[in-house]
Amino acid sequence: MTLTDDRLRSPWPDASSPRPRWPELGDRFEKTFAFSATEISDFAARCGDTNPLHHDPEYAANSRFRGLIACGPHTSAVFIALIANWFAPDWEIIGQEFQVRFDQAVRVDTPVRMAWTVAEIDANSAGTRAKLIVTGEALDPAGRPLLTGRAAVVLWPKER
Repeated sequence: MTLTDDRLRSPWPDASSPRPRWPELGDRFEKTFAFSATEISDFAARCGDTNPLHHDPEYAANSRFRGLIACGPHTSAVFIALIANWFAPDWEIIGQEFQVRFDQAVRVDTPVRMAWTVAEIDANSAGTRAKLIVTGEALDPAGRPLLTGRAAVVLWPKER
């Protein structure tokens, strides 16, 4: 997929700092992607999705979508990976739960703004672990939701 904007620069202290600050409620991270025809077809083939809406431009052009659309596993994988890509530079992270709702099809070459916001934090008293709930959305250029999501992840500070 094509990255059209990069806002994944951590607002946290640099690597020379002893420990990054813990995420705070309302912290938001986002990135814009566009899914090309080749990427859509390749990903669908690799996950075994033979739906012609992902592979056959002529068929897709004559469908209600008027062009190729990305498969659900593709868009949700990119959406969920954004969480790990944001936290992994400073934290050890594991995912515990992911929920994704598919509101609209993701169309070929359409910029999709994917964003996640820290909605809940449950940190232990020693400051060595935190469980976060993040809520997400993926919007088309008109601001219409394509995907919405919720995830639970656990963070530990990396040893420095």
